[in-house]
Amino acid sequence: MGNLRRDIDGTEQLLLLVLALGAVTGSFILQPTGNGSLALPIPFTGIQVYLPEMCMSRRVLGVSCPGCGLTRSFVAAAHGDLAAAVRWNPMGPVLFLVVLFQIPYRAVNYLGLWRFRPWWIRFKAGLAVTVWPICGGLVVAWLIRML
Repeated sequence: MGNLRRDIDGTEQLLLLVLALGAVTGSFILQPTGNGSLALPIPFTGIQVYLPEMCMSRRVLGVSCPGCGLTRSFVAAAHGDLAAAVRWNPMGPVLFLVVLFQIPYRAVNYLGLWRFRPWWIRFKAGLAVTVWPICGGLVVAWLIRML
């Protein structure tokens, strides 16, 4: 049973690593446009494919959700435009840093480095506490934007 848990944990770590890499890589590849949309440049062609509105809440209900603007915020942060990143979603730059941090963190966990070091165990336990303030920040920022 111990080996099964390690395999599941390793698979989970690898999945989260791949997702974080995809989000960060996508943030650098996508290009902001002047009208607030995002474009995917096709290499060597000069063609840009414009992405549609992604928020299902806004599409279906006409109401933005706490995560509205996060993709555009991540892209703005990746391109060094912190002011635009905060405008799109005030928690965007914070979450961008969290996702960026996930890359080395998940790689270390997946590879099993420092697994038995007491300071790493305490560090991992301390990170669990950060989830709720980040979720709370998203909701508070959303409520303020809704007013």
